[in-house]
Amino acid sequence: MTEANQPKKDWRFILIAIVAGLGGLLFGYDTGVVAGVLLFVNQVFHFDASMKGLFVAIALAAAAVGAAFAGALADAFGRRAVLIVAAVLFSAGAILSSVAGTEDKPASRKMVGAK
Repeated sequence: MTEANQPKKDWRFILIAIVAGLGGLLFGYDTGVVAGVLLFVNQVFHFDASMKGLFVAIALAAAAVGAAFAGALADAFGRRAVLIVAAVLFSAGAILSSVAGTEDKPASRKMVGAK
């Protein structure tokens, strides 16, 4: 095979594959986080086994519904705009989680000045 006949490496394809792989990794990580949160939520609400299962299932179902809406939004507004908005929302959620502190109040309440 001559050099002209060899397939050209498309680095964009490799980058897209890496980003998609990281997306799957983060989804799995978030599922693990739900399992960790379940321990603390159970202390407050005293869930039985079926309620624990429902709690985790709702998180996974919400991800499926979100993916369906994201597809419709991407068709309407374009993938780039939807990805930018999703990245901003994800980053805002991460920041709010990091500044939540040890109090029983969510960080969003602190940001708007509620007590």
